[in-house]
Amino acid sequence: MRRLFSILALLLACVALCTTGCIFPLIRNYYAPLEVDWNESVGTIYTDIAFGEWNDTSYDLYIPKNLNESKECSLILFIHGGSFSGGDKADEDAWCKFFASKGYITATVNYSLMGEGKDSNINLMNEQIFSCVEAIKADCLTRGYDIKQMATSGQSAGGHLAMLYAYSHDEDSPIPVKFVFQQTGPASFHIEHWGGEVTADAYGEVVNAVLGWSGKKITEEMVADGSYRKFIDEISPLCLVDENTVPTLCAYSKEDVLVPPSIKFILFEQFEKYGVTYEFVHYENSNHPLMHDPDKQEYFVKRSLEYCEMYFE
Repeated sequence: MRRLFSILALLLACVALCTTGCIFPLIRNYYAPLEVDWNESVGTIYTDIAFGEWNDTSYDLYIPKNLNESKECSLILFIHGGSFSGGDKADEDAWCKFFASKGYITATVNYSLMGEGKDSNINLMNEQIFSCVEAIKADCLTRGYDIKQMATSGQSAGGHLAMLYAYSHDEDSPIPVKFVFQQTGPASFHIEHWGGEVTADAYGEVVNAVLGWSGKKITEEMVADGSYRKFIDEISPLCLVDENTVPTLCAYSKEDVLVPPSIKFILFEQFEKYGVTYEFVHYENSNHPLMHDPDKQEYFVKRSLEYCEMYFE
């Protein structure tokens, strides 16, 4: 109940910001480090490229203008947020343009959203992102670009999916993932990490969480004996961390009322346990949207470019 009130408070705060006109400078500050004078001399954008067997999946592809077609290329895939039930690939346009202007092929994907009676879940989204990477690789080959390595990125739900894809497909991704840079991605969906308690009496809550997020069916007995946890594990990036996990650059805020701040520390513990290279950028004055720390946003973008230089061969 406290979390519900916190979320409502955040929504009310957003409304207040919009009413006073304060939200627009904050948005400008957030996107300021990504500003690019985009034109035909910088690159070409191919939009709404359908892929897979679904009727609501597509991607936009950004090709730098002066990219050498005979050179092996790198891809950065940006995944939009929106609580897995909203958002659009167009939300990542500024990120795609900025990194394309630095010489990297970039793309952003629309995956099947949950809610409003739609049959989707996080496992399906992960499958669709895999299919998208396959499609991008083939598409770029036909255009003369051989993509040999990639990174994933996103904010909030997109940050979660960026980690989930990289950590779950460390051996079979059509394009090998070299690193992740993400902002405010929830690293776990275990109820206890969100302040809840799993008991037989909470069966309904667990069923709703598992069916809504993982798409798997469970029984009351599985809740009682704890075997339901494997379904939560497979959609929780921190549960997938091991010795092969790629370097990860993370951005989180101090007071996030949507994603419990404590979860990031559990993720970092897993990184340290398995010797994974990671970095944490702390947005000390921000909430979930990360709009009150322009200096940290500038640093995060700068550091993301440095990760490209360090981990792309």
